[in-house]
Amino acid sequence: MPVEFLKLAEQELYDAQAYYEKRQENLGSIFKEILYKAIKRVVNFPKSYEEVKPSIRKCTIHKFPYNILYSARNDKILIIAITNHKRKPNYWVNRINNLSTK
Repeated sequence: MPVEFLKLAEQELYDAQAYYEKRQENLGSIFKEILYKAIKRVVNFPKSYEEVKPSIRKCTIHKFPYNILYSARNDKILIIAITNHKRKPNYWVNRINNLSTK
């Protein structure tokens, strides 16, 4: 099943990767690798994660304080946000208003 990122979610991935890379060499790459392993789990088991809003699920990333928020559709997985646990909760909710057009 293909995976698509909302532009803001993709930017969150890049920002988090850059942040960790500045903190320690190769840590950004490790973050990205662990994130993509989590996305692979989502693709293989899309309905096994907690539903946090109607049609929106949350997968927690191991070893880093991040979640993947996504919508599992018949034809793809849509990544809505890559959220830090310490960031303001539900800041991403306004992104789901336009999902029917994606």
